[in-house]
Amino acid sequence: MYKGISLSIGVIISFLLCSCGVNYKVKQIGKENITAKVLVGEGCGIKKSSVNLNDTDFADTLSYKGLLENRSIYMEAEYDSLMGETIAKDVLNEIVVEASFKNVAERKGLVHISFDVFVPEKLQDLHWQLRLSPKLYFLDEEMNLDNIFITGVKFRKLQNKGYSRYNRYVSMVVDDSLYNEKFIYWGLLDKFILRHSDMADMAQLHYKKKLLIKLNEKLSENKDQIFERFVKEPFVKERVRLDSVISDSQTQVIKYSYSQQIKARNNLRKVEMAIEGEIYKDGEKLCTLEPSDTLTYYVSSMVSFVEDTPRYATKVVNRNLYLDENYSLDFKKGTSEIDESFSHNGVEIGNMKKRIREVLQDTTYVVDSLIISSACSPEGSVILNTRLSGRRGNSIKDLINKYIQFYKDSISKEFWNINLMETEVVDTNDNIEIKLANKSEDWNGLYNLIYTSEVLDNKGKILEIYSIGNLDLRENALRKLPEYKYIKDTLYPRLRKVNLKFALHRKGMLKDTVHTVVLDSVYMAGVRALKERDYKTAISYLKDYNCLNAAIAYISMDYNNSAYKVLQNLPESADRDYLFAVLCSRLGDEKRAVEYYMNSVELEPSMRHRGNLDPEISLLITKYNLFTNY
Repeated sequence: MYKGISLSIGVIISFLLCSCGVNYKVKQIGKENITAKVLVGEGCGIKKSSVNLNDTDFADTLSYKGLLENRSIYMEAEYDSLMGETIAKDVLNEIVVEASFKNVAERKGLVHISFDVFVPEKLQDLHWQLRLSPKLYFLDEEMNLDNIFITGVKFRKLQNKGYSRYNRYVSMVVDDSLYNEKFIYWGLLDKFILRHSDMADMAQLHYKKKLLIKLNEKLSENKDQIFERFVKEPFVKERVRLDSVISDSQTQVIKYSYSQQIKARNNLRKVEMAIEGEIYKDGEKLCTLEPSDTLTYYVSSMVSFVEDTPRYATKVVNRNLYLDENYSLDFKKGTSEIDESFSHNGVEIGNMKKRIREVLQDTTYVVDSLIISSACSPEGSVILNTRLSGRRGNSIKDLINKYIQFYKDSISKEFWNINLMETEVVDTNDNIEIKLANKSEDWNGLYNLIYTSEVLDNKGKILEIYSIGNLDLRENALRKLPEYKYIKDTLYPRLRKVNLKFALHRKGMLKDTVHTVVLDSVYMAGVRALKERDYKTAISYLKDYNCLNAAIAYISMDYNNSAYKVLQNLPESADRDYLFAVLCSRLGDEKRAVEYYMNSVELEPSMRHRGNLDPEISLLITKYNLFTNY
């Protein structure tokens, strides 16, 4: 008995001591403003610029620093899709970083941000989970990055224990697929069915285990409540970059190297990063950490070299303009009268009037003439079809004349009713000459329809009839073919077309052609896309221009050889030589890179400071001590 009491008292004392220890650590964190330390990472260079934006864990690393060691071991990490964690892989090299700002370069429309997170031992506890939330601030945006979790081994054991208890509960709930197997008295039901086979369905309802069914439904309804009771700390799988479990909180400082790429925005010159943190235990938040120091990344971009001076092109303006429009009108067999209610004539005539109205309303061009041609299908004799085609052409001419007169009258009425104070007379194209051009039977159109048909298989044999010169004999030969019914019902109606050819001239223009200078819209669209950092679109516009902007577009997409070809044909300038230096550095020709860079500085001294912003040049400045004599 006394032994049991002593054991209970010991457990209580241990629990109180543990609670006091936790409370003391939390108070010390708040009192000393202990938080995670962040420094600019080494991975901020352009070597990572070709990495896919979706590969969020491409350069994340995790390392541990022993208290007795004066060094930091840098370990590569990889993402384990099965466990959902980033785990350490192998030792690479040592890294020492002491900087709170960094110049980073925008390449391919992306900006690479890299930083190291140091978690001191005072923020580690076997019973805690430390949740660090990095945030980026740029322009007017705030971007939440994936979280970093440092989880104590006892915290994880408590999580696993909660899930284990919950899973045991869930295992008691019978799945719907096992419903009949578990909740029917099959022995009794089988005996009943042997005696009363016609009552099988009703008997199944009678022999259900109703109490067990209700119990199972209750268990299923309570799953969410049971989960909340047992699982105090659910696993967080979304937006977590790392969830590392520590087994000893007193012997190591944790360092995690974090990398992130963001899409470049217009006027993006600076990105700031800070980390917020919280500590959790037993389903409760123990404390909120002070935000870390802010890291600043100054963003450089090749867009700053863009030349936005307008470029002009010579354009040839023609006096004359010709429009060709086709419409399909159906006539009743052997007739030439236009029936707007027949077939699809109403829609086609509506489209025809709309186009005529647009031509008459044009303020740039004046209509000189209109040629109307109508065609028939080969059905019937050539003489009759020619006469019929002519009569149908006259019907269409009358229709157009009436519409043009209606349009003129409506314009005149509108002018006098609304613009009584105006003195300018509206040009209603009074001198439009309307001609008829009779095409009769459209055998050429039929040839094209047969040749391009996907239904007719024996096209070669069908088209042999075109060797017959007499059109009436040719049509008779066509009638004898097995495909004639399809040709007559499907292709012939498509030959009954009306063609309108408008001849127009530009108002006030006497010469046939005039050469004028206009803003080069293609070039300016490329400049606009370049400024908006849409480099692929910029290249599509600028690829035919041998200019600095084309080179900038190529450089921004890492098309270095294409950029080199453009730059070597441009005259010497500070900007050209600086870009040449960037390219030579990328291509491994450091000697020429230094020569071009120093020449650009000589032409424009401000390039000396610009060189610190681009990693291709800043590496050369440091490596060759370029300005030690300044």
